[in-house]
Amino acid sequence: MKLVDLFPQAAPQLKEFDVLQLTFDSRQVSQGSLFFALDGINYDGHDFVEQLLEKHKPTGQTPAFIVFVENKSPKTKSFLNHPAVVAVDDTFRALGEIASRFYGNPSKHLLICGVTGTNGKTTSTYLLESLLESWSMRPAVIGTVENRFGKLKVPALYTTPDAISLQALFHSFLKKGATAVVMEVSSHGLVQQRIAGTRFEAALFTNLTQDHLDFHGTMENYFAAKTKLFLDYPLKVRAIHQDDPYGQRLVSMCLQRGFEVVTFGRSGCNVNYQNLKMSSSGIEGDLRIHWKGQNHALRIRSPLLGSFNAQNIAGAAAVAIGLNMPLPKISEGLSKSRQVPGRLESVPNNRGVTVVVDYAHTPDALENALKTLRRIAQKRLVCVFGCGGDRDATKRPLMGAIAEANADEIYITSDNPRTENAAKIIDAIVQGLKRPEKAHRVEDRKSAIAQAIQSLAQGDLLLIAGKGHEDYQIIGTMKLPFDDRVVALEHLQDGN
Repeated sequence: MKLVDLFPQAAPQLKEFDVLQLTFDSRQVSQGSLFFALDGINYDGHDFVEQLLEKHKPTGQTPAFIVFVENKSPKTKSFLNHPAVVAVDDTFRALGEIASRFYGNPSKHLLICGVTGTNGKTTSTYLLESLLESWSMRPAVIGTVENRFGKLKVPALYTTPDAISLQALFHSFLKKGATAVVMEVSSHGLVQQRIAGTRFEAALFTNLTQDHLDFHGTMENYFAAKTKLFLDYPLKVRAIHQDDPYGQRLVSMCLQRGFEVVTFGRSGCNVNYQNLKMSSSGIEGDLRIHWKGQNHALRIRSPLLGSFNAQNIAGAAAVAIGLNMPLPKISEGLSKSRQVPGRLESVPNNRGVTVVVDYAHTPDALENALKTLRRIAQKRLVCVFGCGGDRDATKRPLMGAIAEANADEIYITSDNPRTENAAKIIDAIVQGLKRPEKAHRVEDRKSAIAQAIQSLAQGDLLLIAGKGHEDYQIIGTMKLPFDDRVVALEHLQDGN
């Protein structure tokens, strides 16, 4: 493929350059590469450009590879006039748009729904997948748990893949017969323009609560990142949770720009959820739909647990309404939605106790999970949880306070401590407790789960929170095998 086909603004002498590969890793540069110097979280690609240009000298007039740098980077001045260098305003955006063209603009041939928010993204993608399947579409899913379509499964390194991997996934899904993609869109992915060059049909905003402040710094920056999906991309459907304060602001911002919005929530929205009955077998209730001058009532049944999943159900239904999906298909799709791995996932046992694993790793998610389980717990509610290292530290005492207030007994342990000292992370969590002497501090997560299970009596319910579907634990820089569900099952069986 010629550079001019990917980047029409290329200088005349570079237009006929044969592009064989895209990369943002200087170690992978070879003949025919386009290298993008990205100013990332842990490194700045501009730091490697000079060495790269010195190491790979062209043999003739045409450069062996081309380097994309940013005009605004102070590190680019010394090599801006190099024949192999192309300067752009934003290398992240350039990479996204060029990657899309490199893979044949696959998103133009797919119905793509993006889901963003702090909590509920993964569950919402599973719900939307089920809805689209009921509508005779063939959806692929990209997100935190895995990237998949049919038998093709690709491990998820990030919630939203880098731009090259994302467009490659779209291309693979399309070749294998996908007609739609439902994907989680993270705030990191939005700030780093990983979805640049992607054509979205619909976007869903679930909520915004404290998380990722280590990256964004403030809630306002975090919110501003989320708004990009709704304000910077042409969409047919903008479905927004109006009960959420940030959702209300986002609705106003969209309406001010003349964008149509489908709102959802408890009342006063286009899609309202009412008369809900929660049980250990799922959710049953009504959706009241007010859209395009029409009023409809839709009876829903779902195997998902908890009032917060009623919000996710309404959000997915709001997207479906905006896409003009028939109401019977919406009802069918919601009823057939599958269990989301690591989201209030039960661990089977015959000991007369309930053990649930959930991904809740933010204050809001932990509170929602505990309050949901309190309604179905027959006796004591016990909680094992921790907080990740090298991440937003301000949420640690908040999560400690929430666990203490909503559980009868708590075990504070390691999550993914990464390069932080696990004991110090636990110290920060304990700062939020009113009665720290009653909490169990067990640094080793496997031991914490074992002790919590050993403490259970018939009718008790245990929530193991924080890691959900993850099958690893990051200690230092090592990624070690660890699955809460497997560990819990082992100890439940040992006690039989």
